[in-house]
Amino acid sequence: MNPPIVPRKIGLRFLLGEWAIGMWYPRLAVIEQRDLGAVASPQAPEAYEVLLSADAAGVLCHRIEPAHFDVGIGRYGRWLRYVRNLDVHYFIEIQQSWDAYFSKFTGKSRQNLRRSVKRFTERQQGGNGVELMTSPADMPRFHREALRISEQTYQHKLLKSGLPTDDAFVAHLDKLAREGRARGYLLHDGDHPVAYAWCSVSGDVLKYEVVGYLPESADLSPGTVLLYHITKDAHAIPNCKFLDFGPGEALYKSMFANCKVEYVDLYLFRMTASNVLLVGLHRSLSLANEGLGRLFEAVGMKSRIKRLIRAIS
Repeated sequence: MNPPIVPRKIGLRFLLGEWAIGMWYPRLAVIEQRDLGAVASPQAPEAYEVLLSADAAGVLCHRIEPAHFDVGIGRYGRWLRYVRNLDVHYFIEIQQSWDAYFSKFTGKSRQNLRRSVKRFTERQQGGNGVELMTSPADMPRFHREALRISEQTYQHKLLKSGLPTDDAFVAHLDKLAREGRARGYLLHDGDHPVAYAWCSVSGDVLKYEVVGYLPESADLSPGTVLLYHITKDAHAIPNCKFLDFGPGEALYKSMFANCKVEYVDLYLFRMTASNVLLVGLHRSLSLANEGLGRLFEAVGMKSRIKRLIRAIS
């Protein structure tokens, strides 16, 4: 019999619109899918019980085939089952050349991307404005400059996400740099960084992990311009087979990715009063947010309200 999986704290954010009003960190045994793009069938309910240590609140099974479970709350054997949403994972399968990859874009997309990159490059005094930072000596400055950008983004102000600020993350950057796995990108407009991307190499995968740009530079499309150059860099990294955008929908992901897989993340909680209460609250807020989003979209106000919230944050 395999020993229990050591549980990890998994953050579940309670959102009211785009405001993070609270966090819950249940300790969960996490079951990952090792292969990028792979999805799995669920095990029988009782099979998960042997995976839990006494201090674990439940199990999180990543990337389960979506046909098995509906979105929402239910029972799975003796478990409280929670599926937050149908999710999608976008990634790029690296081609023989970047030109071959780029040729798969629609003609309109290629034209728009080239126009954005050209407009940004023409503002620079030679070069394309991209700085790639990979050495341990680079990491303190990369973190400092990227954090300055991140702190101006709505993700940092509203969602409490953005680039981590703690010493443990700085130590993590240094460790990956010493292992040759760190890739920090800064996009400069003149002398000023206006966008960043933190990526790391894991085996044959380049992970696109934390990104951001200065809101006042949005007219220059700095995030798109930087990602354009990162896709080129990914095709030049020896033995790199994938550029992984991670889970979730985003316009840039659907534009740049050439592969995607749909799945659900399956949360199985012990059937306790506190777990029932917190899972129910999380789901209720999600449904309320979805309902308000549909209402605002129906009356043509959704985009306007988003801009207002981000402006006052």
